[in-house]
Amino acid sequence: MEYLDKMEKINNKIKEQISRSTQYFDRNGNRLQLMDWAKKCEDDEYRKVKQDKIGKYFISTIWFGLNMNFFSNQEPLIFETMIFLDDDDQLDEFYLYQEEYSTEQQALEGHERAVKLVRDGNGKTNL
Repeated sequence: MEYLDKMEKINNKIKEQISRSTQYFDRNGNRLQLMDWAKKCEDDEYRKVKQDKIGKYFISTIWFGLNMNFFSNQEPLIFETMIFLDDDDQLDEFYLYQEEYSTEQQALEGHERAVKLVRDGNGKTNL
């Protein structure tokens, strides 16, 4: 019985942490209710922060508004930059590149870092 009590306490603690960290935010970092967040998600222009096409790469930075910082009491992560290839069958040093951010300013700076990575190519990619 003692084991089950401990497991229940752990399970409750995990649920509490997820509940506390699963939050919705607008692009300015203000909290939103679920339905307000869902409406903003339907607006493609609202979700797009910045996008660039460089050679075979597509760099996309978006607002997703759902705090992805699940197990931390730090700032919510509500923006994301990813690098995609035109040809998904090709894998290179940018495969699965992803960064998350708390603010739109951080997201824009991160986007520029990703653009620089692609432009520089780390000596591996011929654009």
